[in-house]
Amino acid sequence: MYYNLFAKLRKAVILVLNPLDVLGNNQVLEKTAINLETQNFNQVNQEVAADIQKGKYNFVYLSPEVFLNNAMFSKVYHDSAFQDCLALIVVDEAHMVYSWGLVANKEAKKSSAHKQHQDQAVFRPLYGELGRQMMATENTPVLLLSATCRPIAVTKILKSLKIPEDNIAFSRADLA
Repeated sequence: MYYNLFAKLRKAVILVLNPLDVLGNNQVLEKTAINLETQNFNQVNQEVAADIQKGKYNFVYLSPEVFLNNAMFSKVYHDSAFQDCLALIVVDEAHMVYSWGLVANKEAKKSSAHKQHQDQAVFRPLYGELGRQMMATENTPVLLLSATCRPIAVTKILKSLKIPEDNIAFSRADLA
């Protein structure tokens, strides 16, 4: 579990961007079962947002649309206290940055990582704009997770997220 990467003395908040609220809800249940403070931002009011801003939660799950366009989350995200606690940004199902977000770009559409998406219209274009918000952190590490990302998509995703290739490491385990 990537939460264990951070020293116990540090109050670490891990922000997880995922494509479906149901995935976030499932992960909240799993983390809560092992006594980690966890919140899905799709179920937030002002009080919970204030708790997130203070770093109460170990994991905060949200969609790219909330990450980029939600005024309440923007206030939390740009707060210096939250930035001090923000230890990692995880993009779950990172191949969606390419498949859903970058297909709007004609070059990306011609070199689709997933042939079934090649001729579809743009589904969730904000996936292609995540880099602009990620750049607003103090060098917070980014973890991109995907089991189905082809090399051409990796190159396009890194460019979109403004991550230099010399700042990445790949871990590819065999799937059984």
